[in-house]
Amino acid sequence: DGFLDIVTAGPGTTPSLFMNQCGANAWLEVELVGPKENTEGFGAQVEVDDGERVHLRELHGLRATGQGPSRLHFGLGDLEVLPRLKVRWPDGEQSETHNLGTRRVVTVRHSGAVLP
Repeated sequence: DGFLDIVTAGPGTTPSLFMNQCGANAWLEVELVGPKENTEGFGAQVEVDDGERVHLRELHGLRATGQGPSRLHFGLGDLEVLPRLKVRWPDGEQSETHNLGTRRVVTVRHSGAVLP
């Protein structure tokens, strides 16, 4: 459904699932496909320009026993079309696209990404 849910677990505990019942607001998830040296795109910065503000997220791995999602999630209120999405890859390459529909997952590929 595109809403972020949370699962918690720990040694000697039963995992817990917290379901997010957001509603009808818009969202966008960005899946990055990096080059063979960094296929997940760790270190990439993603800018989402909604026409009023620029939202910035960076994809990074977590340490120890935790792990974040490999997709970057942006809540977009009632926005139906996103004016601009820009990715700055760790090697300096940039990818940019315009006028994306919301409420979906978008995959952005680095030019050096190996296709499946």
